[in-house]
Order: sequence, then C-alpha cells, then structure tokens
Amino acid sequence: MLRFYFLLLCTLGSFAAFAQGIAGYVVMPAGDTLRGYVKEQSLHLIEFYPLTDSKPQYFRPSQVRAYGFGASAPHTSRPVRLRSGQDSLCFVQAVLSGPASLYGYFADSTKLMLAPPTSDTLYELTARNWHLLFGRYLGNCPSLDMTDKRVLNLAFNQRSVRDLIIRYNQCIAPAWQPTRLNTSVTEPSLVLQAGVVYSILTDRTRIYATSPDLRPGALISAELRHTRSSGWWVSAGGTLQHLRGGLQPYNIYTGTSLYTTTVTESYQLNSVALLGSFGRNFGQPGKIRPFAFLSVGGNLFFSSYYRIHQENSHPLFPAPADADTNQSGEFGLQASGGAGLLFPLRPQREVQVHFSYGQNALVFSPDFLRTHVFTLQVGYVLVKK
Repeated sequence: MLRFYFLLLCTLGSFAAFAQGIAGYVVMPAGDTLRGYVKEQSLHLIEFYPLTDSKPQYFRPSQVRAYGFGASAPHTSRPVRLRSGQDSLCFVQAVLSGPASLYGYFADSTKLMLAPPTSDTLYELTARNWHLLFGRYLGNCPSLDMTDKRVLNLAFNQRSVRDLIIRYNQCIAPAWQPTRLNTSVTEPSLVLQAGVVYSILTDRTRIYATSPDLRPGALISAELRHTRSSGWWVSAGGTLQHLRGGLQPYNIYTGTSLYTTTVTESYQLNSVALLGSFGRNFGQPGKIRPFAFLSVGGNLFFSSYYRIHQENSHPLFPAPADADTNQSGEFGLQASGGAGLLFPLRPQREVQVHFSYGQNALVFSPDFLRTHVFTLQVGYVLVKK
C-alpha cells in the first residue's frame, strides 16, 4: 500500500507543465477583456488559453493591464522596487486598498508590497526594511510614531503590516474604513459522486487458504473542492458507503472422516466518512484531462454485520447454527489514492470518472482489522462562476 501511495505522490508532483489554468480573464492595454483559462507562472509571467483556441499565449506585465479570476481582486501590472533596489514590472494583487495600500503575490503570502500615498511605485517589504520604509513614507501621522518601541517590536507578517497601514490611513483620512477584499486565487467547485465498491477483509484471508467472495457495494459522496491555477486542488467532504463481501466456501477439519464441514462467511459494513483530499489536474480545462489524488480521514461504522454459516456433508451430523455478529459505533481510519479523467460537458460543468484503492482500519479492533477497498466512481463537477 505504501508503495502505491508513493508512486501516486510522485505522479502528483510530476508533469508540472501539463497543469494549465482555471477560468479567468486578461485585460489588454486597450481595455478589452479576453476570457479563457489562466495559469500563474510567476510575478513576471502568466499563461493564457483563450476559450476559442487550444494554443497558449504568454503575457508579461508590460503586455497586459491585469488578469483575474471570478469575483476576486484582479492582479494588476505595477512597478515594484524590489528588495535588491532594482525596479521591475510585476503582477501584484491588492490586499488592502486606501490612501496607503498593501499588495501581495499569489504564490507567497509573505511577499508584501507597500503602495505609499504619493507614489505609483510599490516597495517590496522584508523583515529588515519594513520599519524603515514605513518611517520614510508613512511618517506624517502625528498620532502614530513609527519609531515607537511598540511599533518596532511588531513581528513582520501580513496581519501586523495590514493593521499598521489601517491605523495610518485612519489617521490621515478619518472617514476612511477598511474594506475586506476577495483575494482568493482558487476556483471552488462542488463534486457529487456515486460509485461501486469491492472490499476484502485482510485478516480472514490470512487465516484460511481461500479466496475472497467479492460482492459489489455502493457509496455516495459530496465534497467541496478548491483548485489553483497550477492544477493543484484540496477538498473536504463526506462519504456514505455500504461494503459487502466474504470468503469463498472452505472446508475445516472435523476430526473424523465420516463427514466434512463447509464454512461460508459474509459481512456487511455501513459507514460514514469525513475525508480530506489533495490532488492535481493535468491538461487544459475544457478538454478531456487526467487527474490524480490522495485522501485521508476518519470513518464511523454505524452498522456492522458478520455471518458464519456451516454445513456438514452427512445428514446425521447437523451443523451448528449460524453465528451472527452485529456491532455499531466502531471508529476507523481511511486512506486512499486514485486517478481518473475529467470530461467537459459545458463551461463550469464536468463529469469525472476515477478508480481508487484504499484501506479502512478499525482502530479499536483487537486485531486492528483492515479492509481493502477498490472503488469505481462517477462524479458531477459544478464549478462556481
């Protein structure tokens, strides 16, 4: 199992060039807006796929005004004075807008830039220079002393920087109020799935030299997924599953040659699972594309039923009555990994089909009972516009 997950993890980390964007737009210098799929490459480069063309276009900050995703704040092309002292045009996103503004970079929450009230140039902030830059460009507020020890002792992070800029803006413009900007750079979607499940209890097949009796079970699930332009996504959701299975009939030694005893075992496990997943889509949205994922979570077995049925070959030796076991409230851990394909239906709608393998482990079982689970699922993906 560990080898399977390791190989799948390597697959997720590979083929970065094949992960190509989420629905977005690009604003050209003349003001016209192009819609398609945007993949963020760096501060200085984006990859764009128009809706009507499968060939990518590459834009630098000098070639476009802005780009964005849905209702989130756009990433604009702005001159930035980097920590090295050099000036560079970069794609940046407003985190706080006011007389003095704060900007950030999509891939690094620690990369912050100050926009002073009297300058079109942004200044990259670091732990070493931010107090100096604040004193230089935000030092005209009588009630806020940038050299105060309480200010100088503030840690360098987005919260501290943002709070200090808010205090400055309210000082020089008392009527100004901060507005929470939508800075999300992910594409949310709801995924509804149903599938067929085959399961194998590992401890029973080790004890007896027999094959598992595979019987189809079923599951339904719903998850909320957030996808970045790089193709990486994370999700959380719940699954209701019904597992069925058992062992092929096998003979046990009776102590005599007069008759033989044949045993058949079967089980049904009903559970609800809360799972978190991360995965990656490969290929261009709007086309058939593969994806792979890993998931882990907890599993509550609210109903477990196990039956052992015995039959003797000679009618004069009746077999014992069936042994039935019913349990509930058992807790388990679940991990799985898989891969599949996404099929576009129309904009913002896809069908996904995937196969996965995983294991359920009953934590409080005396022998740490494990169940191998093989699943084929079909899902409907609704992307939020």
